[in-house]
Amino acid sequence: MSTSPLAELQQRFQAYVRDGGGDVAALVVADAKADASERMDVYFHAYRLRLVEVLSNDYPGVAASAGSEEFDRLARAYLDANPSEHPSVRWFGRQFAPFLREHEGPHTLLADLAAFEWAQGEAFDARDASPLPLEDVARIPGDQWPDMRFTPHPSLRRLDLQWNVGAIAQAVDDDASLPEAVRTATTTGWVLWRSDLVVRWRSLSVDEAVALDAVRTGATFGEVCELLCEHVDPDSAGMHAASLLKRWLNDGLLAGVRAG
Repeated sequence: MSTSPLAELQQRFQAYVRDGGGDVAALVVADAKADASERMDVYFHAYRLRLVEVLSNDYPGVAASAGSEEFDRLARAYLDANPSEHPSVRWFGRQFAPFLREHEGPHTLLADLAAFEWAQGEAFDARDASPLPLEDVARIPGDQWPDMRFTPHPSLRRLDLQWNVGAIAQAVDDDASLPEAVRTATTTGWVLWRSDLVVRWRSLSVDEAVALDAVRTGATFGEVCELLCEHVDPDSAGMHAASLLKRWLNDGLLAGVRAG
């Protein structure tokens, strides 16, 4: 089936706006103010500026930390390496953090911030689900607790980062001055989730990160207790696991439970 002249013209116009270059004489006509290339370049540059703006909206912390000139450079380099392929610009920036890790270094502040801010967006956009009530877990007989498995809330996101991204993200949200960027010797665990249409986050201790990751991958409560024996006194591992579980339920990190 042949392509209609209009469809072919639209495809060529789209290709020029997206990639630049090519014969534009058949796309637009020259006038007294500009030739065909100059007129098409208006669309080409406007398209790129719009995508740079999209990135700055998705990554305000990165933009603020990098500064306008450096962010513009990074955004344009990202656009060259990752042309927009989705009908919605919502997904244009999804590879920005991996791009920064590859091109700016694996442990840079900007890469950590980008990962954090993308997780914020994912948490906000995640599908709705009612948080698991503490009472539902309390009704499960004690002899079934070791076999309990939990369903994470759809908005839950987990990251391990080296910079104080939480403080920076909070400053951006508060429209306040950015705090000094601080890098730790080891990674810190973070959990992000949505509650009442607000994205929340907090850092995790090593033992909580291990336990939460186990729950997210389908471990039973009993298996979580065994894992915690490597981080706390084995005699108190069960109580510690129960304490973590209560906090997760209060935060709204879980959406379901099954036992047996």
